[in-house]
Amino acid sequence: MTPHPGRADLERVVPGEERRGGGEAAAAQERGDRPRPETPLRGYLYCLAVSASGGCTGNPAKRRESRLMALKRMGIVKDYEKIRTFTVAVVGVGGVGSVTAEMLTRCGIGKFEVHNYNITTVDNFQHFMDRISYGGLEEGKPVDLVLSCVDNFEARMAINTCAPPLVVAANIDEKTLKREGVCAASLPTTMGVVAGILVQNVLKFLLNFGTVSYYLGYNAMQDFFPTMAMKPNPHCDDKNCRKQQEEYKEKTAAQPKQVVVEQEEEIVHEDNDWGIELVSEVSEEELHAASGPLPDLPKGITVAYTIPNKEENVVAGETVAESEESLEELMAKMKNM
Repeated sequence: MTPHPGRADLERVVPGEERRGGGEAAAAQERGDRPRPETPLRGYLYCLAVSASGGCTGNPAKRRESRLMALKRMGIVKDYEKIRTFTVAVVGVGGVGSVTAEMLTRCGIGKFEVHNYNITTVDNFQHFMDRISYGGLEEGKPVDLVLSCVDNFEARMAINTCAPPLVVAANIDEKTLKREGVCAASLPTTMGVVAGILVQNVLKFLLNFGTVSYYLGYNAMQDFFPTMAMKPNPHCDDKNCRKQQEEYKEKTAAQPKQVVVEQEEEIVHEDNDWGIELVSEVSEEELHAASGPLPDLPKGITVAYTIPNKEENVVAGETVAESEESLEELMAKMKNM
């Protein structure tokens, strides 16, 4: 077995490794810190050099993909490798958009376009139109999905003009929603929660599993997630929006419907010559009677354990009479039984 290259081998393979400059480099050498590689080649060699000590084990991309393949092994996603064939456009790389782009990268998306400039101007809007129309993974193909991570309605309306349907609740002035000097989307918790929900729905939409939400809200004060079905307005003022809505309906109707076939579990032991059956010794009524008071829960939620009743029904005649015999005498009786 060929041993992993050590620190000296790393310095010999990559001559002239510049660790740090000035006094910082000397202090790092005194502490025994390893050199920090800057190029991919040096990073790969550095990874091999420290893998024996547990500092870096293999290719990070391979480790990340192996974790995501758990969705396939669990039967949730049939073909997760298809994620590499999709292209997603992220409009607005601020608080939510930057975290979304990072999550898409970690999920292994094939390609994503990032637009972080004012798309409401004529020149930038035309460039944006060209990129989402011909910026797919295959040359000349459009992107598969456009994610709106902007913080103003003007930009959302511009995105809706070229990539409907995009739903906005009401045509109100955004100044009534935003406070001066406050950017709620840049709060660390908001960025993580909202971006995670967005990317999860992206995966469900592209890989065809689960249910994609039309609208999912987030109330951080009360931990409340309202959901509702919000669809595009068929009487929209923009004729291009109405046109693309009809095109989307025709495209959806032309797609073949997926029929889910439920497979019955195979019985391992079909022959039961002795007629053995697994039956609970306690009936459901007896279990309910022995349980304590049940809390008032909404439909679909059950308790896994309840506190038993404190009052136990003791039947007369079943109690053990007290005896004056010592413990040693009782143990001797048990041995003779």
